[in-house]
Amino acid sequence: MATDTYIPIATTTLGVASSTISFASIPSTYTDLILVLECLSANSSTPSLTFNGSAVGYGQTWLNGNGSAPSGSGVYGNTYLNLTPGTTMGMLSTVPSFYVVQIMSYTNSLNKSVLTELSEEHGASGSAEFGVGSWANTSVINSILVTANSGTFGIGTIATLWGI
Repeated sequence: MATDTYIPIATTTLGVASSTISFASIPSTYTDLILVLECLSANSSTPSLTFNGSAVGYGQTWLNGNGSAPSGSGVYGNTYLNLTPGTTMGMLSTVPSFYVVQIMSYTNSLNKSVLTELSEEHGASGSAEFGVGSWANTSVINSILVTANSGTFGIGTIATLWGI
């Protein structure tokens, strides 16, 4: 008999606007974590992640394409992982932005690796982005805070954390 690969740990659907979505007490019984976000925002905010309440040791590199001006860059020493560092779009209130964040080996005693994917469509324009990131910390990830930088997540935003 086949076993489930993706196990839902927690889902949050916002009934009121909020600047954060929190996942706490994450069990250490999985190999990897997948965070899926379907985000809405009234003010073109962009989401970011922090692990275990830590504001040190984040770095990332990304590639972005919007149909006319591809870009890419990288940073290290951030206080969070920005999920949309290369895009100029940001979340809208009527068209969701979709994020898939893969957090590999979140229980190991080494630095943590993160892959992010973003796709968003804003009428006649849109953006696709792929990024790799790291958290220079050897602690087991037991909490994730998703923050809407400079704004709020809108009503109807859905965030699901999966264990693999």
